[in-house]
Amino acid sequence: LWAIHGLRRVEVHNLDHESLNIAEMDSVGAGARLAFQGKGKRWRSVYLRPDTYEAIRVYIEAKMQAGLPLSGALIVAHDNASRGRR
Repeated sequence: LWAIHGLRRVEVHNLDHESLNIAEMDSVGAGARLAFQGKGKRWRSVYLRPDTYEAIRVYIEAKMQAGLPLSGALIVAHDNASRGRR
């Protein structure tokens, strides 16, 4: 997300599941997008490449298998001390 789509570290850190919009997506993942508050409190929207969407989809499946909630933070810690939190 940083290198390919130009998001800042803090923007990735603040992403929520609700930020991911797959309503406009076609069968190969094209059209999926992230909507988030960026620099200057402006709302930004970034369309995801199909390979980026696939990586996020696999990550979300892993979160489900680990029993982590599919609401709130999209990217969470997986260590014992802060499991499931930003």
